[in-house]
Amino acid sequence: MQLPWLGGFRVHRIQRLGQLGVRQARQGATLREPMFQAMSQQADHQDFAQAIQCRLPSCLRGKRFLVNQRKPSRRPRQVLQFDQQHAGQGGCDRVEAAHAQKPLLTQALQQVGFIPNMYANMVNAPGVLSTYLHGYGLFRKESGFQPAEQEVVFLAISLSNGCGYCAAAHSMIADKVSGVPAEVLAAIRARAPIPDRRLAALYAMASELVGTHGRPQATTAHAFLQEGFTELHALYIILAAGVKTLSNFTNHALGTPLDARFESYALG
Repeated sequence: MQLPWLGGFRVHRIQRLGQLGVRQARQGATLREPMFQAMSQQADHQDFAQAIQCRLPSCLRGKRFLVNQRKPSRRPRQVLQFDQQHAGQGGCDRVEAAHAQKPLLTQALQQVGFIPNMYANMVNAPGVLSTYLHGYGLFRKESGFQPAEQEVVFLAISLSNGCGYCAAAHSMIADKVSGVPAEVLAAIRARAPIPDRRLAALYAMASELVGTHGRPQATTAHAFLQEGFTELHALYIILAAGVKTLSNFTNHALGTPLDARFESYALG
């Protein structure tokens, strides 16, 4: 397997990828960090009727969205009926979780200790949140990036897509969990030169992969490889870009408001 824009660098052969994935999984870090465990302990475990809140822009308010059911039922189809009385205030009715939604919200609650506004919006189409959580988990576990590097990738993609919600959320994780150096995080948020050559090369690669639709410049790819990254790393950046497309575009479409936990990291 060879990615042409990476100058002929070849990854390990297919028969070795299984062993490589196991080794990377052992070396990689998941996001089950003390800060998130603390969130779980402090979480207000409200029922799902209060957990799912859909906040939509004015162009979508007042519409009815069907929630898919896995099995046919004689009962009336469950719908998300937005509150006409409060439509002008950007709110909506709180609805009970449907059959396909509860396991996803339970998974989210176990992972991060609360239901982020983004998840509450995404779960209206269960396949969106399910795909997001699956891909996100695989990137965290299998990519081979260190925690700080993972956060740089997510920040690069979110900023390239112009998503303030994800930029704030990953800024908080970068600061509190993943150990991104303060000067690096400040530079990324200010879109200034990054004072770390390896992280700068990684950030540039992730940004260009998104901005050029998978066709980064040869100089960017060369600098990426020179810092010890591989084509396999590049493929996992593509996975991260797919995952963040789901979240970034959902936040754009639905105008997701920042959770209180992320407000202090909102971009200026």
